[in-house]
Amino acid sequence: MPKKVFRLDDDDEAAKPICLIGIAGNLKYYKLCHYLNKFWELDFQMKPAIQIKVPKTEKTVKFVCLQATKNPGTLVYNVFSNKVNNEILISEARNYNLLLTINENLATEKAKEICSQIKSIPEVTYATVLATDSIKRIDKLNIENNDSLTEE
Repeated sequence: MPKKVFRLDDDDEAAKPICLIGIAGNLKYYKLCHYLNKFWELDFQMKPAIQIKVPKTEKTVKFVCLQATKNPGTLVYNVFSNKVNNEILISEARNYNLLLTINENLATEKAKEICSQIKSIPEVTYATVLATDSIKRIDKLNIENNDSLTEE
């Protein structure tokens, strides 16, 4: 009788709900965090930068990351710089210079409300919710495990 081999498919376990918002404009990450702190009574703190080694040039690029929590342990906000020295953290979001992640799936109306608040910032040109299922390397935005990554 031939052996049956069962394989555990744990790909879905790693996937956490996430709302990803792309932000375009002449706005620095620290100024965005200042506004978000005022809007939502948060306290963004610097986290270790996401480091990506670019194979073509053998240089390491550091992308800034800030984090704030609301109701400790439940709702986490992260702000990432998406463009540094002509390098892009998430290539599918190349039109946005900043990214905001919220660790829960928001209702469409709530997400639109957040984008609307962000658009009210004078330096913001555009803000929209991005589909995370179309992003190949969404794991780059996992700041708990952001040891040096290599760009593919």
